[in-house]
Amino acid sequence: MTFDQPTSPDIQAANNQAPNNQAPNNQAPNNQAVENQAGMNRDRWKVAYHLFLRLLALFFIIFTLQSWMRAIGISGAGSPGFDTMPAYWRMAIAALCILHPVTALGLWGLFAWGIAVWLISIIVQLAMHLVFTDLYGPDQTLVIFHISSFAIFIIFHIAIRIAANRK
Repeated sequence: MTFDQPTSPDIQAANNQAPNNQAPNNQAPNNQAVENQAGMNRDRWKVAYHLFLRLLALFFIIFTLQSWMRAIGISGAGSPGFDTMPAYWRMAIAALCILHPVTALGLWGLFAWGIAVWLISIIVQLAMHLVFTDLYGPDQTLVIFHISSFAIFIIFHIAIRIAANRK
């Protein structure tokens, strides 16, 4: 005897009845199938979005390690320690040493505040390397990373909104 099939004729008859105008044998009406498909598409987009945020969190863990290494002076050849850095670098490194791990935690945990801290971190780093290039120098790789990750973030939000509106 298997548990997949009912054993009595009464149970079989009850399973074949269609309560609330549903089709027999668990077949959904056509409009319900469309809603289920739209919900599945929205769920797929949300899963991909959550994976994207967690991937960003991993990058911010790497950024955290880089900023901490720079603060203690082991980030590169001839890199000064925190005590011998100019004041503007000390201020930036201190802010990034706090922003990066908080951003990583917020993005990994899928918290709403994590996105807000991520946006603050992006603004700070873009300002450093686009506006104040005479102080911090250009870092085109970081700028491209932040702009492209923000663009992907916007695309995810648009796709999730479109999938939610398809009902």
